[in-house]
Amino acid sequence: MSLVIGVVTGLHSLVAVATGGLLFALAVLVHEAGHVVAYRALAPLDAPAIFVVRGMRCHLVRMRLVPVSDGAVALAGPLAPAAMAIFFVPLLFADRVAPWLPLVCFAWLALALSHALCAALPFGDGTTIRESWSLARAERSTRQRSSTT
Repeated sequence: MSLVIGVVTGLHSLVAVATGGLLFALAVLVHEAGHVVAYRALAPLDAPAIFVVRGMRCHLVRMRLVPVSDGAVALAGPLAPAAMAIFFVPLLFADRVAPWLPLVCFAWLALALSHALCAALPFGDGTTIRESWSLARAERSTRQRSSTT
């Protein structure tokens, strides 16, 4: 609504703030869609999953997979906005684009980078990635020890 009001009244700062909010919400949805796509690709066909949305907070409730697949599902979310950013890059080099489009593209790239950096944090996806990595390493070393004996 604020985007429409900003456009109608000519308040460019309101348009910018509303566009930033829309980009942020879209980045969160793309992030979660990355989890959903990876989970559906790596989990068994009958694996249950529920997508929970509460305002701006949304997440995928799912069963745990083998460590490597679990880590891939956790990593797919933070990388999904960056993967979508690939589609914006050609727009930056096009001959005729709206003057505001590069700003939107760079804002999306910043959001994509922030999502990717969140994978390194000690909570959420970052915790799942680290736990999956540790479990996969432990399983690999156990298999190597059992194969040498």
